[in-house]
Amino acid sequence: MAKKKNKEKTIYNLPDDVVISIQDLRVWFELKKFGFGHAGFVRAVDGVSFDLHKKEAIAIVGESGCGKTSLMKTILGLYTPREGNIIYKNEDINQYDKTQQRWFHSQIGYVQQDPFGAIAPFMTLRKILAEPLLCNGIKDKDEIERRIRKVMDEVSLTPIEDFIDKFPHMLSGGQQQRIVIARAMILQQQVMVADEPVSMLDASVRVEVLKLLEGLKETHGLSVIYITHDLSTVRYFSERIFVMYAGRLVEKAKVNDIIYNHKHPYTNALLLATSEPDAENAKVYKEIPEGEPPSLVHPPKGCRYHERCPKMIDGLCNQENPPEFEVEPDHFVSCWLYKDDI
Repeated sequence: MAKKKNKEKTIYNLPDDVVISIQDLRVWFELKKFGFGHAGFVRAVDGVSFDLHKKEAIAIVGESGCGKTSLMKTILGLYTPREGNIIYKNEDINQYDKTQQRWFHSQIGYVQQDPFGAIAPFMTLRKILAEPLLCNGIKDKDEIERRIRKVMDEVSLTPIEDFIDKFPHMLSGGQQQRIVIARAMILQQQVMVADEPVSMLDASVRVEVLKLLEGLKETHGLSVIYITHDLSTVRYFSERIFVMYAGRLVEKAKVNDIIYNHKHPYTNALLLATSEPDAENAKVYKEIPEGEPPSLVHPPKGCRYHERCPKMIDGLCNQENPPEFEVEPDHFVSCWLYKDDI
């Protein structure tokens, strides 16, 4: 990828269809001994790279503790990476000054996991939705009211007069999440990051919220990063799935390829752990990987999954970290099992 330097910062030339480019991103958290002595690092994100395209929804899936939330917060600009680049509009967000950081935060909508904890309980819905507008310099009362009503209509909180002056505790969980989605869109953002947006909702409401997000993506041309541990929902919303394990992406492919033609042993384990509404499952024994995820303070040498992998190649998987192999068009896997397929 071509890039050129000016006096102030590095300018990158991304393809026109790429909204955000993540390049070899590493997010390490320092551990302290007795409050001030260095005791190591937690390697929460360790060498992650991918591109998010215009009008695309990608899902980052993995078990708890794999680093997906740390990755998401770094993309939002809340964490500072140790190494790597987050390129937005041909500039690295880590080179932004405070004014540019404030502008960047207005460009990306954020849908939190816990809707009730994400919105102020002492504010009405009108004030909750007006706050991001006021914080970003929109002072005209008529324009604020117009935007509030427009976005409430788009998330189906209607009749508007029945909701606009209510407090969050007067709404159901699904309605609260609709307000969080509305707030994430009210500045007319083109990128949205959704952190497990349906995990705290009833099963019947989850489908409604996912359909809402899909409709908003199509209507507004949104690019969406969907963070989840539930593979049963991503197939209905995303174009591509990235599987994350112990701070690294181990497989990247289109949804159907991940579901029906996955390559990495860990992806297979995730799919086996996905619950399906089928009574026959009670009669079937599913192989579950032994052991626990590795320590991110002292990660194992080689592939981070090798200690649990039933297909581990001794002398290779436990010695060298696998590179990313493109086993099929647009299907990437970091696994030594496919080193001879290239």
